Amino acid sequence: VVWAYNVSTDQIIAQDRRRGSDRATRPADSKARSRERANKAARLREQALTTLAATADEARTLDDPEERARVLTHIADALWLADQTRARAIFRQAWEAATVADKAAEEAEGETNFAASTNTIITEARDEVLAKAALRDKELAETFLRALLAARNEEDARSPTETQTSPRQFDLWRTLSAGGQRRLALAYELLSKGKAKRAAEIAAPLTVEGASADLITFLLRLRGEDAAAADGLYLTLVERTRANFVDENDALLLSSYIFSPQLLVTIDANGAVQFRVIPSGRNSAQDLKASTPVVGRARTAFYETAAAVLLRPAQVTEITAQATDATTTAASTRSYFAIERLLPFFEREAPQYAQALRAQRESLANKIDAARRQQLAGQAARLGMTSANATDPLRSQTGELAAARTENERDRLRLKLVRTAVGRKLWDDARHFAAEITDAELRRATNVLIAANQIANISDAYAENTADDYERAAEFVNRADVPPFVRAWGLAQAAVMAKKRNHTARARELLGEASTYAAQAETRTGQRAAAFAMLTKTASTINDERAWEWLSETMQATNSAADFDFEETSFSLLHENAATMGEDETTENDFRIASDEFRLDAAFVVMSKLDAARAFATARALERKESRLLAMAAIARSVLEQRETLPPASGA
Repeated sequence: VVWAYNVSTDQIIAQDRRRGSDRATRPADSKARSRERANKAARLREQALTTLAATADEARTLDDPEERARVLTHIADALWLADQTRARAIFRQAWEAATVADKAAEEAEGETNFAASTNTIITEARDEVLAKAALRDKELAETFLRALLAARNEEDARSPTETQTSPRQFDLWRTLSAGGQRRLALAYELLSKGKAKRAAEIAAPLTVEGASADLITFLLRLRGEDAAAADGLYLTLVERTRANFVDENDALLLSSYIFSPQLLVTIDANGAVQFRVIPSGRNSAQDLKASTPVVGRARTAFYETAAAVLLRPAQVTEITAQATDATTTAASTRSYFAIERLLPFFEREAPQYAQALRAQRESLANKIDAARRQQLAGQAARLGMTSANATDPLRSQTGELAAARTENERDRLRLKLVRTAVGRKLWDDARHFAAEITDAELRRATNVLIAANQIANISDAYAENTADDYERAAEFVNRADVPPFVRAWGLAQAAVMAKKRNHTARARELLGEASTYAAQAETRTGQRAAAFAMLTKTASTINDERAWEWLSETMQATNSAADFDFEETSFSLLHENAATMGEDETTENDFRIASDEFRLDAAFVVMSKLDAARAFATARALERKESRLLAMAAIARSVLEQRETLPPASGA
């Protein structure tokens, strides 16, 4: 017993010593690992910066100015994460190249279309540079935007956002100037990328143009992302409108932001009320946020401005003695409607103006017959387009179909109806109109279009709380008559669904099936490259080691594709020899499927997060210079972004 005790005690002492030794070495090991991680990150960061510098040098040697501009833009965007001064310089070089590219395109357009040679302005290459620069630097974006607007003719170049000092006549919905429309398009692009504050900064000068349907719609979109920024811009717009209003439509347009965020209302010169539905946002949460009540100074300022518009002396005296009775009645109708619509809100929230508005309304009522007043009252009460007055999205097109005279025209309209139905996910309607197409080849292609779009939405369609949702999704994909690259996409989505159910083995099987179809995709058109790029990203998300194999397949397919755009996201669903069908020459552009899942640069990015050095090495094997440089820039950006998001290494 004593011997056993001594042995047991010796073992315990030895174990304690080992534990003590482990505890003593553990902090040192942890610090060493932290230093190693920090050193590795520093080496990768240095490699990324060196790569960007070399890539920029090589990009400047590209003969095609459009390619040169594109690559330099991506390099500048990536470099911004580490060196903003150099990045700005490269952005400017990209702008210079883009200007050359657009001018060359204008000259080519003029040579092929003489009628357009004097006024065709092409800005595609500059638009791409501008969009990237705006994400990074407001001042640089403003510089580029002014240069872009200056390229237009003299009338368009003098942007009202900068030069307007007095009222001008507007159309019913207050269409923005050409410069204003371009500025708004840029603001929308920034908003779509989640850059709400930057979008607000770009859109701010538009308030000088006054209230417009397009600007109010944008502000409501912005409010779904950043209510404070939207309300601030709205307040500026209201205050500027008060100093420079035109007529009742200013108050009506401004009121939509406060009272009817789903509906714009105006009234035309003849006294006819016009409604415009504001489309829903990207999701219901944004719509809900946009429709939350506006509070504070913005709301108070609206009432002050609306009262100034509706009670202005010119409301009555603007009608001259020479005006006809019809003109008098129309003017009275416009004012009456605006007051009738807004008076209930004044009575609840700004009663200090209500008595004067009621008196104004009664005075105007004497100039309008009772039946018309009753009609206006009903229209004034409308704050949205409810299901009771909503229209069938296919109604107008079915009317066109009924009036068509020839079978070719009817087939063309049936295809149009299918596309509309597909866009709204009305699959039964889409199949119904496809079945009525008389041209056999066109009918088959249309059914392929429907099936491909169903596969594009398959994750949502089978997102049910059932154990076999991925199997049912895979079964649908395998039955569908679609090109191999689309079938591969569908099976990859089913694999992701299986992984979510913790069926990893089945997910790998589905990815294997998908790779078989990806290998069958057409090479020349880039479908095979797109399919393997999609598979690479999918495999990386479920920890499938075949991701590197499929990245190599992506690279080889890219090298084999003819004139393939590295950033392409849209691909034809037709065979190469079926570019046109039917006597009406329906083009292959009518039969395409698009998804960011097909982007090649994204495949290199996801793999760079696993092993950046290996991703760089793989990208160097791309044969086309532009593709190789874009891939290298994308990987470098990913490395720099990872550095920004990593926590500080302890002991580093």
